[in-house]
Amino acid sequence: MMENEEQDGRLVRRTKNKAGESSSLESKEKIDYESTAPKSVETLENGSIPSLRERKTLWNKLAFSKTGVGVMLLLVLKYLIGRGHILGVCITLECFTLAYELHTCADESVDPCQDFYKYSCGNYNRSANQFVSKKETVARLIGEYLDESKLTESTSEQAMKIFYDKCIESRTLKRQNINTTHEAGNFQSIYQKIKEMGGWPMMGDGQWNANEFNLNKLLVQIYSTEVPGEIDMGMFSFEFPGGKLRITFKGESNSDENYVTMENFKKLCELNGLPFDEQLFKHSLKKLKSVKKSFRALFSVKSLFTDKILIRFPEIQENIKEIDFGYVIENVQSSNKKFFGDILKKTTAMSLHLFLDKFGQLDFLIQQTSKEDIANWLISSYFNSAMLKLAYFEYKSGPCEYALMHFLPYASLRVYVQNYFKKENMKPVSDLVEDTKKSAIEMFESSDWIHEKTKQTAIKKVKNMKKLIGYPEDMEAQGALDKTFHLNINESTVPFELLSQIEQRMIRILMTSAASESNIDTGALTMETNAFYSPSANKMTVLAPIIGEPFFDISYPNYAKIASIGFVLGHEIGHGFDTTGKYFDENTDARPWLAPEDMTPYDERTMCFVDQYESYDDPYFGRNLNGKWTLNENIADDIAMDVTWRTFKNSNSSSELKLPGFERYDINKLFFKIYALNWCSPQPTHSLEEQLKDKHGTPSFRINGVLANFKPFAETFKCPAGSPMNPYQKCDLF
Repeated sequence: MMENEEQDGRLVRRTKNKAGESSSLESKEKIDYESTAPKSVETLENGSIPSLRERKTLWNKLAFSKTGVGVMLLLVLKYLIGRGHILGVCITLECFTLAYELHTCADESVDPCQDFYKYSCGNYNRSANQFVSKKETVARLIGEYLDESKLTESTSEQAMKIFYDKCIESRTLKRQNINTTHEAGNFQSIYQKIKEMGGWPMMGDGQWNANEFNLNKLLVQIYSTEVPGEIDMGMFSFEFPGGKLRITFKGESNSDENYVTMENFKKLCELNGLPFDEQLFKHSLKKLKSVKKSFRALFSVKSLFTDKILIRFPEIQENIKEIDFGYVIENVQSSNKKFFGDILKKTTAMSLHLFLDKFGQLDFLIQQTSKEDIANWLISSYFNSAMLKLAYFEYKSGPCEYALMHFLPYASLRVYVQNYFKKENMKPVSDLVEDTKKSAIEMFESSDWIHEKTKQTAIKKVKNMKKLIGYPEDMEAQGALDKTFHLNINESTVPFELLSQIEQRMIRILMTSAASESNIDTGALTMETNAFYSPSANKMTVLAPIIGEPFFDISYPNYAKIASIGFVLGHEIGHGFDTTGKYFDENTDARPWLAPEDMTPYDERTMCFVDQYESYDDPYFGRNLNGKWTLNENIADDIAMDVTWRTFKNSNSSSELKLPGFERYDINKLFFKIYALNWCSPQPTHSLEEQLKDKHGTPSFRINGVLANFKPFAETFKCPAGSPMNPYQKCDLF
């Protein structure tokens, strides 16, 4: 059985032999050569989807084993695989793998009209869904590259190697309970930063002086980047949609997790030779919660004075005097100051009450709150972020490869693209984006309820939608990231100092992109097996890891490409027309694209999705789901199914190569089976509370809920009216 495990911080693939012992795949893997080929493949597949290199290794072992006729058959198949097809069947390794997954995951004893999720995924026995499995594969490849390869002179790769080695060292010491030096170094470095900020009042160490407190100066010292593409300033955040800076007030750190615990605070004091005052800590923490509650209450008030969605910098600063946003923006960026004016021209904020309040309630609240309480709040935000970074580095993110991809996503993406990515996959995905956009236009043209003005604006928005496929072009240049990722560290550098340097460089990328000084696309500042849509930029980003198996391969028949990654593309287009996307027009201006007379019908139709999700009886979570929280994702899924089906029907699927074992299978049914495979998942181990934080529907709903709304599915499988997969009441947006 194949499985991924963490060993000394690394992501290692292990296989269990018949005696139950683990051995490495490359050197000690044991295969039952007397079994049939499918059985051997099952042995390989049972933990997660193997890489192309691993499957080629397996084919070679099987081909030269002593199995008589079986050997000859495999040699013939290997020859045919080189040609790609025979008798109208796609028999590339990639097509074999896809067909195998479809065969083994399905439970065809289940009536598809009763439960298509169980019908398609009833025998799914992987440890994770395909998105997570692909992330594991990508992470392992990056780790192997850093372990085995001779690195180039690229400073970004050297930074990755330093980070990776530090992570493994730190976790090894922690596992062996030899973490005193690292831990003390981390807390001493954090305390030094806090002293530079003027001290933390609740520490009671004599560093804090109320007469020297400067709110704006402190704001530019406590920044963090907990969320990719965003700078958390404690009291507010800077976001960068479409390379523009947007101020967003949230009232507290972006993180839901609180690391300002008594245990961590006590360590901060004791490892810096300071006494821990438990009473002062508890008293300060209680006041801190009250202050944050007061600010959050003000931030949550909706504007009653304007219909504008966004307001620009002059108006922001006009009504808020206590925070000098110009000073903060100028001093957070470490790039050429001549670009400061360019950033301010593109700085906006959502038209919240506090930005438009002529009476200055935010200023009044800041003035009425003691300097000590504000300092405690902001430095608590900094300390929380510092501890969160260390948690990701030491254990929270999974193996060190995951931590690497989290903190150095752009550099990780470059290594993956340059060494493991099939670049020939990019053009057909780019072409498929265009085909999907045509299908979206067709959907709007055929809509029977939106008015002509809405229809034409929606079509323009689809046509104007930009795309980034795989990775930014500037990544190709040798040394493209060298200036950005040069780290000034040595063997004595503690993890916190390393993470701080990386964070400073990520912030520089964000600020220089807002100043148009950098060509780095901030939409690619994440290393995920996923795609994204930015409503304020009207741009889709399809990252390299998802442009490959199991979601896509250039050898797949078109219907397989459309049903799998094509749905993902349709989903991202759908976000352009969800309850957030509806507020940005075809020119990315903050203006609703719906005609006024279509607003109410739109809202009524979206409420159908809310009600449907909340009444859905999930096999693991029951009828306890939040339809409003997942609304935008469910809307995107609904639109995706419509446009993906249209793309599929507009393609010449009948002349496409068949998948092995599906030569006589109805092509329409196969389309839905391939679509469902994306969302097959193991039984969840997380709680309902954790599920309610996820803005996506549950895996079973993303199959059953979406397809129950889709009339062509019921027609394909001849589901009786009123059956679970063909209910009388269906939700439909456009």
